Amino acid sequence: MFRTSFRCSTKLLVVAHLVLLAACGPATSRHQPVAPEGTKEIPAPDRLYHSESGSFPNETRLVIQDSSAWNQAWVTATAHVLPAPPRPSVNFTTHMVIVVAEGPSMVPGDSLYVVGLRISQTRAVAMVRTVRLCGLEQMLTAPVDIVRIPRVEQRVVFEETIVRSSCL
Repeated sequence: MFRTSFRCSTKLLVVAHLVLLAACGPATSRHQPVAPEGTKEIPAPDRLYHSESGSFPNETRLVIQDSSAWNQAWVTATAHVLPAPPRPSVNFTTHMVIVVAEGPSMVPGDSLYVVGLRISQTRAVAMVRTVRLCGLEQMLTAPVDIVRIPRVEQRVVFEETIVRSSCL
């Protein structure tokens, strides 16, 4: 029952933030990046965990390719949740895990998401979207997003996009 409730509340939270994201103002860049020719995009990673109150003490960007590192990251990400949710299984021969976290944010309501992966011959780009709200909420946030993606041999780099709400 806890697992179903946890997944439902996590999915509800993600959907709510995506709705807010759709209502937000434009990204800080005027031009949307176009994937270069010869690249493959994976637009919807398998979200394993999302929280606005993660336990990472600092901004974190991780590419996890083994069970030991995955266990350590999961323990850190869910340290504030009692009882801790079970760690999702990952077959590291076919997949890897991307972890993005902000640590305690000074702007209440901030959130972030891994929105896709762009793969070329030489590298893979994990596309991260940070949503900055007006700061009207009364809580500090420490957002964390963890996704499972197909394993790639290319070096993974992170591309950050910041979206600000149009606080009228």
